[in-house]
Amino acid sequence: MKYPSVIPMALSLLLVSMAAHAVTIESSTGVYLTFRDCIAGETVCDEISAPTAVIVEGLPGNQHSKAEHVVASKGKAAGEVKLTDTSSEHSASTAAEPGSRNGSNTSTVQKFTNSSDGPVTLTVSGTLNFQLQVPEENAGLEKLGQSSASAEFGILQMNLESFEAGTTAEDNMRILMDGPEGAEFKDLGSSQIQPTTNVSQSGTDSESLSATVGPGESAWIWTIMQALVASGAEVSASLDIQLETN
Repeated sequence: MKYPSVIPMALSLLLVSMAAHAVTIESSTGVYLTFRDCIAGETVCDEISAPTAVIVEGLPGNQHSKAEHVVASKGKAAGEVKLTDTSSEHSASTAAEPGSRNGSNTSTVQKFTNSSDGPVTLTVSGTLNFQLQVPEENAGLEKLGQSSASAEFGILQMNLESFEAGTTAEDNMRILMDGPEGAEFKDLGSSQIQPTTNVSQSGTDSESLSATVGPGESAWIWTIMQALVASGAEVSASLDIQLETN
């Protein structure tokens, strides 16, 4: 079973295999930037190519990850994420030249353990701020060519107290997206923040979810923010995640 995810990535094709040595982690952050070509059909971006450039930053266990990159004639992408015991902060800015499709993905995973004598309600709240500029001629682009900012977060339990994440940024990103190999997951809930796509707009959207964690039990909180643009569009976004217990 994989972590739920709004991100359509075939990481197994893009990331190298797990390193022989590994870092044992209970929390981590990562940034994943991609640059692709639009493939024209009825519109300028009916399909998208495999990535022509990929930037991955964030070693296993890092509480702060950051990446930015510019590709001539394609555009730019940047992402940053910071993790504390009770919050995570994501930010991204992405711009695509005509005929290009660029993306910024920021991710976290974090363990919470209930050390009290009774059940605890764990509440995760997320607020997404976004500003999206899309050329009017892009209004008819299909899903793969659409521009957007989105976020997803959730709570799950697994049969591991900690897990090995390899030693490289690629190993770390695989863990953030798919979870550790061989783990068994129990999904305690997830929420998506998905504003209207492919329309110039700015705004703020919020969602939250709660789950009960029994005494001595652990839960894992995962978060993802994605900023995607195609063919002349630009987006900037930030995601604030807060963890509360009662």
